[in-house]
Amino acid sequence: MNSLVIMRIATATAVLLLGASIASALPAYLPPGVGYGESYRLIFVTDWNTDSYSRNIDDYNAFVTSEALLSPDLAGLSTTWRAVFSTDTINALENIGTFGTPVYGLNGARVALGSQGLFSGSLESPIYQNQYAQGVFSQLVKTATYPNNGNLFYDSGLVGITNTTSREWLVFQTPQYPTWSDGTPLRMYAISGDILVAQPDEVTAVAIPEPGCFGLACLGLGCAAVGCMRHGASARRSRLARTSTSSE
Repeated sequence: MNSLVIMRIATATAVLLLGASIASALPAYLPPGVGYGESYRLIFVTDWNTDSYSRNIDDYNAFVTSEALLSPDLAGLSTTWRAVFSTDTINALENIGTFGTPVYGLNGARVALGSQGLFSGSLESPIYQNQYAQGVFSQLVKTATYPNNGNLFYDSGLVGITNTTSREWLVFQTPQYPTWSDGTPLRMYAISGDILVAQPDEVTAVAIPEPGCFGLACLGLGCAAVGCMRHGASARRSRLARTSTSSE
């Protein structure tokens, strides 16, 4: 193995280690097509149910936040979580705020473009994954939200259902189904705040290996090997020169 080969191995090792560090610094559940410097939001269905009948929206925001933090991937994101839910004093849009960034499920599918698309009456993709990216199919979700002509109204008995792109994701109530207002525990929808994908220079800045770490150790071994090869080559040239002089 010559010095050029060793240098290539050392360089490849460094790139591999640094590349892994950069990848680990990217946000979890980064949707396809979202690039550096762009923002997006995530939405999921809670894994657990709640029987809360509070009129305080903060209680519901606290519940969905606690659910999000149960997922290590979501807990590592620098964002906030809010319930897609209405009370008699604040509707779902007022609670999550007006925004224009795209919303994605944890499967990477775009659900809607901005808050307007979210409450337009038709989703681009259904919402059916919990905070662990596991499928939650045909499950009732407490929403208390009734969309009508672009407005959202509070209705304490309304529930939605997962795995649909129609308005039934918010409003799905028939006589055979219970309502959350009678104390039936149900899931909730949780939506994040804007998640910004860091620029490459910001990512690499935190991905530089610390002294003494495995990455620098590999580089050190590579450089040491190159030094040994060069030293060996120099020694061989010196011996050949001495032999040539003696023979003369």
